[in-house]
Amino acid sequence: MRAANRSCCWACVLGLSLALFSRPLRANAQEANSAQPGNEGEAAQATDDDDITQPVRTFDIRYHFENDSMATRNDKEQVILRRNFREDFIPDWQMGLRGDLPITFSNAMSAGNPDGDYQTGVGRLLFLGYVGHILDDRQALGLGDEIMSPAVSGKPFGSGSWDMLPIAGYRYMLPEISPGSYFLPEFRYSFTFAQSFASTPTSNLQFSPELRIALPDKWFFVLFPSTDIRYNFGAKVKTQTGRLFLPLDAQIGRAIGDRFITSLEVSAPIVDNYPVYRLKIELRLSYQLGA
Repeated sequence: MRAANRSCCWACVLGLSLALFSRPLRANAQEANSAQPGNEGEAAQATDDDDITQPVRTFDIRYHFENDSMATRNDKEQVILRRNFREDFIPDWQMGLRGDLPITFSNAMSAGNPDGDYQTGVGRLLFLGYVGHILDDRQALGLGDEIMSPAVSGKPFGSGSWDMLPIAGYRYMLPEISPGSYFLPEFRYSFTFAQSFASTPTSNLQFSPELRIALPDKWFFVLFPSTDIRYNFGAKVKTQTGRLFLPLDAQIGRAIGDRFITSLEVSAPIVDNYPVYRLKIELRLSYQLGA
């Protein structure tokens, strides 16, 4: 059953990918990066959508694995299709839009699935709108707002909450390390404003002190690429003993040619008083679209 579900899933992935890539590309993806401060040469090709101050035009396919820390048998695997849009509307200001379609495999045990078999469905859709503003050759700001829907296929595939996440980030380029390196602290606050089915509402601060180091031969290394440091202000969840979740989160990646970026992120908790996951792995393949 699991193999059949995955075959159907990958057929959907291929179909959607072909539909998105069938649009003609108007210009080289390097043109999209050439106007950004501090991104010279090969370093510009190692820019993905982790930077909220710098909207991009990309299509991503991501494999995401998460081992839930609140249950003995509740792993979640996802194939995430992501599309990023960018619009340059006035000098030094850019608008970005993002949409995620997560195809989810879950082995959560429930009354309808007592054996914990893997089931396939659509998880929580993500919609993000944000703006980036270049201050000077070293500094940039980003502000945005993200909305996450309840799991489309129901409870086994994610929360039943409608969540909103205001976002703010500040980028400081570090050419002293290497061209394209930067430090980017980013803050989000996740809160539930409505629910489609019963689940625990969220109210937590999310943070990442992202440090990206551009390496030779189009490689890059990132500490804390995701805003997974969390402090819970809301109701306690199962097994919670405190409010802080602090993981060790790292990513390694490489630009391939002028358009592709591939990377691997691995994260595990150091402090999990507020449990989020025991292990997270994400493999990304990003395609840089034309201007």
